[in-house]
Amino acid sequence: HWKKRQESLKRMIAVQKGKETTTQPEESMSSKPSEENRAIDTNGRKLVNAQNSIPKVTVINNNKNPEQKPSARLPTQQETSATKPTSQPPKTSTDSKKKKAKRAPPIMISSQQHPGMQKFWNWHHDVAHMYRALQVESSDASNTKIGETPILPKSERGHVPLSLQVVNYSRYKVSVYWLDYDGKEEYKGSMAAADELTNGGHWDQTTWIGHPWIFRTNGVLLFTFIPYRVVPTTHRKSTVSEDDDDDDEYDDEGNRIGIFEINIWPSETEGSRKSVSVIDTVSLGSVMPTNIPFQQQQHFAMEWCLDQMARDDTSVHAIEILLQYLRNICRQPDNCIYRQIRTTHPTFASCVWNNMGARAILWTLGFVEHYGFVEMGPDVGAKLNYERLTQVGNAIMSLEAYLNKIQDPSSNWQAQPEGADGSGRAGWGSAGTMHT
Repeated sequence: HWKKRQESLKRMIAVQKGKETTTQPEESMSSKPSEENRAIDTNGRKLVNAQNSIPKVTVINNNKNPEQKPSARLPTQQETSATKPTSQPPKTSTDSKKKKAKRAPPIMISSQQHPGMQKFWNWHHDVAHMYRALQVESSDASNTKIGETPILPKSERGHVPLSLQVVNYSRYKVSVYWLDYDGKEEYKGSMAAADELTNGGHWDQTTWIGHPWIFRTNGVLLFTFIPYRVVPTTHRKSTVSEDDDDDDEYDDEGNRIGIFEINIWPSETEGSRKSVSVIDTVSLGSVMPTNIPFQQQQHFAMEWCLDQMARDDTSVHAIEILLQYLRNICRQPDNCIYRQIRTTHPTFASCVWNNMGARAILWTLGFVEHYGFVEMGPDVGAKLNYERLTQVGNAIMSLEAYLNKIQDPSSNWQAQPEGADGSGRAGWGSAGTMHT
C-alpha cells in the first residue's frame, strides 16, 4: 500500500509540472472504483476514490537552479482540516424550529407595597355567590344596590330543604317576607331590634333551595336572600345541628338538614337611607370593611380561605404544593423567580390556581395577575421587604396548622347534609336532571 501511495504522489507531481510520465487507465463503466484508484490515508482508512481523496501536494522549489527537482511534502494537519469537508450536514431552517425558545417572563409590575385587599374581596364575593344570591340596599342614594338581582323573583319547587337561622344585631326591627310561587310577598314574622341589653331578635325558618326571602324595616327594603346550594359542613365551621336528638334538623327520609346562618349588623356609614351589613356562613360581609386595621383584615381573609379550602375538600398534596411555593419566597426573598409564577404551569394550575381557597390566599398576600403570571414584590435587583415576608410567614404557619388538623386521625368528621354536593338546586332533581 505504501508503494502504491508513493506512485500516486509521483503522478500528481508530474501532472503539476506538465510532464506526463504515466498513462491514465480508461475510466471503468462500473460504479466500483478499481484497485489502482484506491488509497490508504495516514490513519489506515480506505479512501474510495484516490484521485479525488488524496490531499493536495505543495511543491516547494526554493533552489534557484531550474535543473534541480522540487521537493514534495505532505500538507500539515491545519491545511488538511481547512480543505476537508465536515462530516455533519449543514443545519437547515427546519432543525432550528424544533427547539423553540422558551418565552421569557414579562417585566414585573407589582411593587414593594401590598396592593390592598380589593382583589380578595372581589374574589370572595364571586365565590360566595355560588352558594346564595345576596342583594343589599346601600345607604348611598347614588348606589342603591350591592349584589346580584335574582333572575326569577319567585319561588320554584325545591327538592332540598334548608334551615335559615337569622340574628338581628341592628337597631332596626326587621320583618321577614317569603316570595311565593307567584312572586308575591308573604309575611312570615319579625325580629326585634338590638339594644344595649339584648342582641336583638332571632328567627329560624325551614325553607327550600331556590326560595327568595325579603327583609324589610318599616316597609324599607334592607336585603334579599336566595339560597342556591347547601354549604358543606367542615371541622372548622359546622353547617349541621350538633344535637342529634333534634327532629327539626332531619327531613322525612332521615337526612340531615343544612343550616345557613345570617347575621344582620348595622352599617358602617348610614346615610339618608336605612342600611345594614350582612354576614352569613360563606362570606365575611356584604361590603369590604374599612374601619378595621389592615392586619385584622388579612387575618379574617386567611380564615375564610381556610374555610373555603375545607368546603372544597382540598387534598393534602395541593396544600403541600402551595406551601412549597410560599417557602421558596421566604428562603430567597431577593430572587424574583420564586415570586413570579406561570398560571398555566400544570402543577400550579391544578393544585393552586384552580382551587378557590388557594387562589384567595394569593390575593390575600398581595399577588398581582399580569400577562399569564401571578407575581408579588419588586422586579430583579430588589429584595422583598420585611413586612411582606412576615405576611407570607403567617400564611405558612396557618396552612401548616390546617394541614396537621386534617391529617389528624382523631378528627371527627360529621356526615354531610343533603345537597352539600351541589345537587338539588331549584328546578333540578337530586340526580341532576331537569324536573318539569
